[in-house]
Order: sequence, then structure tokens, then C-alpha cells
Amino acid sequence: MHASAQQTPAHHHRVRRLPLALSVSVALLVLIASTWFSLAYGSHATTSSQVLNALQHRSNSAVSEIVWGLRLPRTCLAIIVGASLAVSGVIIQGLTRNTFADPSIIGVSDGAALAVVTGIAVFHANTYGQYFTFGAIGAGASCVLVLLAMRYMSGYGPMALPLLGLAVAAACKAMTAALLVLVSSAYESYRFWSAGSLDTAQWGQIVPGAIVLSVCLPTCLYLASSLDRLALGQDLARSLGDRVAMVAALCVVLTAVMTGASVAAAGPIAFVGLIVPNALRLVLGPQSMRLVTMAAVTGATLLLLADTAGRIIGRPGEVQVGIVMALIGAPLFIALAATRRSTWL
Repeated sequence: MHASAQQTPAHHHRVRRLPLALSVSVALLVLIASTWFSLAYGSHATTSSQVLNALQHRSNSAVSEIVWGLRLPRTCLAIIVGASLAVSGVIIQGLTRNTFADPSIIGVSDGAALAVVTGIAVFHANTYGQYFTFGAIGAGASCVLVLLAMRYMSGYGPMALPLLGLAVAAACKAMTAALLVLVSSAYESYRFWSAGSLDTAQWGQIVPGAIVLSVCLPTCLYLASSLDRLALGQDLARSLGDRVAMVAALCVVLTAVMTGASVAAAGPIAFVGLIVPNALRLVLGPQSMRLVTMAAVTGATLLLLADTAGRIIGRPGEVQVGIVMALIGAPLFIALAATRRSTWL
């Protein structure tokens, strides 16, 4: 929680902000359309009428099995994971006041991945519940480590967070690789999961993820006003009645739980928590309540579209959603950085 990398007030007045109600309405319509595309298109050729009929009348037909057994679970999981990662990005950026912050860039995703691999290799974890537990612990430990280390790098300004994140991520990746070398039996379980994929989505993953999001999202909305006051300075936030330490702790816990649940379910998926909040700030401004609300819808839409694109491009197989997000996320982030370069200098 050091030097701010948020937009300056002058920049805010140069951009016309869209009303939140209009933005949410449009975003929900796009999400509904993206959900339909995810159900109707994929590696198996189906028509819209076949999919609609399968949704209305479940049977033993091939199309019904594809829709109910494959596409519907992964569509629901994509919505949950995309929303969780995007909201996590908003929270961690608001807490650190740094628009470079993201669960993947600051090492939280890699910490969760290391913990999950440790669970697989050492404790023989093989269920989503076990993956989630290890993932949340690893994400929380990485997040706390980075935030504590930032106290000793205040002279680096906004670059302190990504630098520390890169160091933590590199260390976690190295330890993950060492574990996989030492325990080769864990490699098969890790190989496809590490690319970030939704192809193994099951209802057993969706229900816990939905519970986590349904608890964490309202809590994030509750903390939004505190994050806005915290952006003005810790002393001012305290004078306005905020318990800064408790707000920070809750933000860390929320980020860890949502990221841990997402990584456990779909593997490490980059850029969602980085691109979505930064893009939304250009449209909605810096108010955390607006960003959290829209990030949940926009993050879900982005991951849905990326997953559907991977299935269509890779026919008859598929390209994992983590790979698709990496391919589209890097240029999008560069474009956003170019758009907002004056606010990051």
C-alpha cells in the first residue's frame, strides 16, 4: 500500500463516464449472448435448434450429452472463474493502489499452483475440495508475503509490486518444477491443469465455486467504499472511521479465497484480473463499487469468449483457455498501457 499508480484527477475529467445502470445492462446482454455461444458452439458441430431442444428436453442423445455433460458445466465454471479473477484484480489493485496488481502478476496464482502441486505430490490430493484448500492457502501465503515485503521497497514506487510479484512467482515456479521432478507421478495430473483449462469441468467444482463467489462478491461490494477512502491515504481513512488493518486483512483473504478457488478449478489463468479492471476504469472511472459490479460480469464474459474461441479454433480438439487468454491478454495489456501511459509514469 504505497505509491499510487491510479489515474490522476485531471485524467478523470477528460473521459466521459458511462452510467452504471447502462453499463451493467449492456454487459449482462453481452454475457447472455456469450453464454449462448458457449453452449451452441465448440469442438463438436451442433446447430442452435439442436442445443435449444437439448436444453428443453434432456435425453440420452449425443447432443444432449454434449450440452448437459460437457458444455453447460464448463460454461458455468467459466462464469465463476472469470468473475472471481476479475473481482480479485479490482480488490488487490484497490488495496495496493497499483494498477499493475493482478493475482497472476503479483505471484498469487503461482503460489496457489505451488500449493496445489504440493498437495498432489506430497499429500496425494485428488479431489476439488482438496485442491481448493491447498490453493487458498498458497494464494493467501503469497499475497501476504508480497504485501509484507512491499514495506521495505517503498522507494521503488509503483514498480515495487510487480517486481516483488515476479520474484515470488519465479520462486514458486522453481519450487513447483522441483517437486514435479522429484515426484514424477504428479506430472500427469499437473500437465494439463497448469495450462489453464475448463475441459474437465464438473458440477462438483461448480457448486463450491459458486458458494465462494456468492459470499465473496457481496463482501467485496461492502468493502468498496473503504477501498475508495483508503486510496486517499491511511490516515484519512482512519479519521473517517475505517479500520485499515481489518480492511486490508479482509482484502487479502478475499483475494486468496477467490484466486485459490479459481486456480484449483481451472489452473492458473493470467490477464483476466489485470485487463478487466484497467479497461473498466477507462469507461467507469475509479470508484470501487462500480468496478467490482462490472468486473464480475465482464470477467465472466471475457473468459467465456476465450474458452469458446479455443474450442472453435482447435477443432476437433481444443486450445486451452489459459493459452487463449495469454495470446489475447498480452496485446490487450500493451494497448491499455499505451492508452494510459501518462498515468503510470
